[in-house]
Amino acid sequence: MPPTTSKRLQTHVSIATSDLHRSRAFYRALFDAEPALEKPDYVRFWPEELGLVVGLNLHAAPETRTGPLQHLGLLYAEAGQLAQTRRRLEAAGFATRGSEHVECCYAELDQFWATDPSGVEWELFLAHAAVVEPKQESSATACCAPTCCS
Repeated sequence: MPPTTSKRLQTHVSIATSDLHRSRAFYRALFDAEPALEKPDYVRFWPEELGLVVGLNLHAAPETRTGPLQHLGLLYAEAGQLAQTRRRLEAAGFATRGSEHVECCYAELDQFWATDPSGVEWELFLAHAAVVEPKQESSATACCAPTCCS
């Protein structure tokens, strides 16, 4: 385990994958970090700046749905960081989709999406401003709308 200087709790996410090699490549590109631990059936990423531990577990046939978990996300402080992550993912063979300056979840965002090899959706976003009153009268800008956050 990497040393941590923080007394804060850290979040752990465990993801089942049938393609450990491809999943390793996805998370290496997403986090711009090497794994903290690699075993034949397990890979752990622990990028200290995120406060997040991601474990990849080799399973023959993982579920392709994440159950009640809708998605995971990374909020970027700068547009350049978001652009770098998208370039790394694309260079590693993982498509991203989305656009800049969208209104979703009551905020104006640059919002992009990437899907790991097990079907886990990652929202990669930069927040510009809170949107108290949506521009449109429809619920399409609310988080619960079918077209938002997906």
